[in-house]
Amino acid sequence: MRRRACISTCLWAVYPPSTPPAQNQPINSVTELDWAVRADGEMVAVVTPAFVYTGQSGTVPPSDFWPDANTGNWYAVHLMYWVDVGQGVDATEIDQGCLVVSTANSPSGLGWSANQGPASCGDAFPNTSNAALPWSNLDNAVAAANNGVQPTCDSWGEPAIMVAAAPAGVTGDAYGNVVYLAANCLKVQDNNYLVSYGYYFFYNQTSTFLTPTDWVNLSGPFLPGSGIPFAYPPSTPPPADGSQLVNSVTEFDWAQRADNSLVAVLTEAYVPDGQHSGVAMQYGCVALDFDVQNTGNPFGGVLATLTDLDGAAGSPTWEQQGPSGCTYEPAANTGIVIVRHLVNSSDASQYQLYSILDTGIFP
Repeated sequence: MRRRACISTCLWAVYPPSTPPAQNQPINSVTELDWAVRADGEMVAVVTPAFVYTGQSGTVPPSDFWPDANTGNWYAVHLMYWVDVGQGVDATEIDQGCLVVSTANSPSGLGWSANQGPASCGDAFPNTSNAALPWSNLDNAVAAANNGVQPTCDSWGEPAIMVAAAPAGVTGDAYGNVVYLAANCLKVQDNNYLVSYGYYFFYNQTSTFLTPTDWVNLSGPFLPGSGIPFAYPPSTPPPADGSQLVNSVTEFDWAQRADNSLVAVLTEAYVPDGQHSGVAMQYGCVALDFDVQNTGNPFGGVLATLTDLDGAAGSPTWEQQGPSGCTYEPAANTGIVIVRHLVNSSDASQYQLYSILDTGIFP
């Protein structure tokens, strides 16, 4: 397994025009890696640069994107909040954001120019490539598919996007495809931790992709033990005392193999629930067969479990919360990629280091 530490050593420090560096907040960390292969075989990577310091963190919104090999169009989705410079999003503000969906004929067209961004989710965007997807539209889509019962989400986060064959009975584009969206229903607990209430999957015909009311709920919610198999990596078993058992899911990603079949990569996690240990824990990555059109349960069998912890018992401080997420591009020669997260301090908000590990595992 090869590894390379990637912050200022091998990545350019790039600030989006609409997000110049704040005073005393230079980029010193990176997170939310995603990548894809263009039709010409060249690769594009998307990462989220961040400044991390004691108590707060300011970040550029994480993004997931997908190139459509048939049309040449690019699709993207990211989570968007408005916060003061140097401030984070606390439990009282978690419901004040939205998703932003974008489509363009090149990656550079997926954003907007400096000082032209909207001031709220309800504002108009400066170009026709981007549109807000209010969480209320996802709530309503779920209700329409579930006899009027809405989900109890405080936030729809950690989204993923994909272009693939339309569900049975649904008219797709000229190639028979629609856009799919995965979104994590997140709820604030009494202890202010965000826990997943499950991933939901939606679709939208590409011709109306930017119309927020045209998203249709296909399936969900899915959680470990409820659709998603429990899968602890061998090097990271659950504690023998029954604390820190998996109760949440995060960092969902999907990929399309050469035969058009799908694979999902996600991270199972423990979020403090007020009854067990107060320390959050991610248990590495799980790769599963995936069939987005299976509305009963799109998740198939476990193909691989991956983690890069030195060991669960007696791990040093910087590994006690587990690794970060994974991503996968079948056309790349790296296999599943682990974004390894080391915390070089007992305070998780300080001195973070991310490394990119290629595993050579091709599920």
